[in-house]
Amino acid sequence: MAQQYDNLISQGRLDEAARELEQEGLHRRAAQLYEQLWDFRSAARAYHAAGDLPPALSNLLQLRDPGAVEALVAQVERANPSVAAMCATASEKRGAWLVAARLYRAGQKPEEAARCYEQAGELAGAAMLREELGQLKPAMDLYSRHLADLEQASSSPPAIAEPCFQLGRLLLRFGRAEEATPLLQRAWQGAGTPAADLRAGKAVVVALSRLGHSFGAEHALELLRARHPTADVKMHDCADDPDLAPVGPGGEEKVLAGRYRLGSLLGSGGMGRVYLAVDRLTEQRVAVKVFTAPGGARGRDAYRRFVREARTTGQLRHPHIVNLLDFHEEMGFMVLEYMEGGTLTGRLRPGVDLSTCRAVTLQVLAGLAAAHQRGIVHRDIKPSNIFFTTAGAAKLGDFGVAHLQDAGQTQTGAFIGTLAFMSPEQIKGEPVTYATDIYALGVTLFQMMTGQLPFTHPGLVAKHLEASPPAPSSVLSGLPPVCDETIARCLAKDPAQRYESLEALRRSVESFPAGDETAAPSVVGQQRAEAPAQQRRATDRRFSVESVAVDVGPLQVLAAQDTRLGRPVLLLRIAPGEGRAPLLHLLELAASEGGENLQRVLAIDHDKGQALLETSVGEHPSLPPSEGPDGQLRLRMAEQIGLALAPLHAAGQVHGGITPDQISQLGDTLVLGLIGALVARASGSPLPAAGDEIAAVVLNLGLAGAPPLPHGSALADWARRQREERANRTLEEKQRALMQQVLAHAPPGVEGG
Repeated sequence: MAQQYDNLISQGRLDEAARELEQEGLHRRAAQLYEQLWDFRSAARAYHAAGDLPPALSNLLQLRDPGAVEALVAQVERANPSVAAMCATASEKRGAWLVAARLYRAGQKPEEAARCYEQAGELAGAAMLREELGQLKPAMDLYSRHLADLEQASSSPPAIAEPCFQLGRLLLRFGRAEEATPLLQRAWQGAGTPAADLRAGKAVVVALSRLGHSFGAEHALELLRARHPTADVKMHDCADDPDLAPVGPGGEEKVLAGRYRLGSLLGSGGMGRVYLAVDRLTEQRVAVKVFTAPGGARGRDAYRRFVREARTTGQLRHPHIVNLLDFHEEMGFMVLEYMEGGTLTGRLRPGVDLSTCRAVTLQVLAGLAAAHQRGIVHRDIKPSNIFFTTAGAAKLGDFGVAHLQDAGQTQTGAFIGTLAFMSPEQIKGEPVTYATDIYALGVTLFQMMTGQLPFTHPGLVAKHLEASPPAPSSVLSGLPPVCDETIARCLAKDPAQRYESLEALRRSVESFPAGDETAAPSVVGQQRAEAPAQQRRATDRRFSVESVAVDVGPLQVLAAQDTRLGRPVLLLRIAPGEGRAPLLHLLELAASEGGENLQRVLAIDHDKGQALLETSVGEHPSLPPSEGPDGQLRLRMAEQIGLALAPLHAAGQVHGGITPDQISQLGDTLVLGLIGALVARASGSPLPAAGDEIAAVVLNLGLAGAPPLPHGSALADWARRQREERANRTLEEKQRALMQQVLAHAPPGVEGG
């Protein structure tokens, strides 16, 4: 068959060869021939069928069909960000600046998007992005140029009002109220909508107030109230508007690394301060911890602990550990997820009901187990280091004094930890072990149960070293004996007499009364006690179960028919317990970020622990030869697997279960299944690092010469470049061969150029 295509090409019948290739499903080769014929519409269609969106868009841009371009751009904007970024690059090469800007934004590359908007003459869009990046002075320059262009074109007052407002607002933030006021007044006079009128009026009030014209500010406020009687505008509302907040004398907003806009101070300690901040890239609230310890040897030691905290936290990805989002060692700050629910400290008085103690402790144990599996001892477990999400889930944080569990390692210098929660071995400077964390967690559990500490001043150190802890029931009557037994064992002076493992402690805590399982949890959103197995296996009336495909640990996968929609599906049931959260987290990530190369998650029910997955309808592809035209297919497989893994790796996750039966092919599109990834987590199999996972893919595909690739996006980019280079070489070889054939039959005297 390949010889037939080559014969048609050698005879110059490229259009016929392209059509036959397309009919055989060899869309990419067909597209390349269509490009030689300048049949850009057919080339775009073939590339699109192959799932290769960047060259498809490039051909449509050559065709200059705005409707077709818009349809494909809208599709790309909904795709994986890495695909959008590649399409943006292709658009930029064609000089389609506006298309490139849109796609760079979808690809989460605001700097490139701003540059393309400016190149296209869309100064307002460029200015807005520069401001989002914290580049306020370039934004002011762009707004000023945009205003001048509109004035020169005699644009309408509402059109001119927008850049007047934006430029005036930034001038006001830079303390240049005298220049800002006339611009803001023009914006107020020309406002075309009630919302624009309200925001411009507020800005005028603030500008007049900062100029010292209190009477004028009051008059403007009265006028604003008259025009917006339902808004209930007050002077402090105008003054506290964050969009009008002053910036520093250097012209820089309190933005770290051009991305994190600092807000209010959440807290401070010996190593630094923690600020509530906004990630200007995602618009999500985050917590930024900035190192502020003094200099000298003491400061150097503190900074080493600060760096250790970031690196330790970065190793740990678990639903019950506060997530590290970013770290800038050279700038001395880390970015953590913002825990809106506060800490356990604020929930201790007069004490926490026993069912909540049970729920919180089990969640902390789950997070601590993940740290111990990595060989990390926390060393500072206490209520202020246990955080809560808005939904009430508990997470362990602040690994600033944690260390790897090395045999024989002892503490030096001052106490490391918090004295009220410190184990006897910590106080004496002896080697710390996992049992050290069990002691601190026991003190925390005692305080949760009773509202007070087991040991207090005076003589706090001596009590930790010598005194037996009081029974919780002696402080708060009505507590069952299991509580006294658990605390006594956690707080044993000899580490060898404490629980031998976190699993043993977990079993004891699980025996605590769980309370009314039909009622809502009082403090935390802990999942209810484990349901009977038959409840997990009960089938929903909507789904007709045909067989059990997987039954591993908490995970059961049922092959089923969706009777409502008449299609085969995979129905996932995940039993309650600590094994449920990692599986649901992976499914959430795939549902929100996965593209066409990752198995689709159709629905997730968190309360029931259920999910619905699309059934693979393609075939499992065989590995093509590594040389010749089929070598391109291996690279295409690598590219699509890289695209499937990219969103997982970008979120700090891996697949962990890539096997041939997890890959299916429908047409030219490969789809990586999720069942292997879920089984790996449900069975407790160790998960590889992202780079190791990519190395295994490269090895299994037989792609010799690939460099070390750290994540899925890097694999996709490398494979795409290799495919393009091979395709160009193949095309050049065929063109030379065709030229030689033509010259062989040419009249005497005709030579090749």
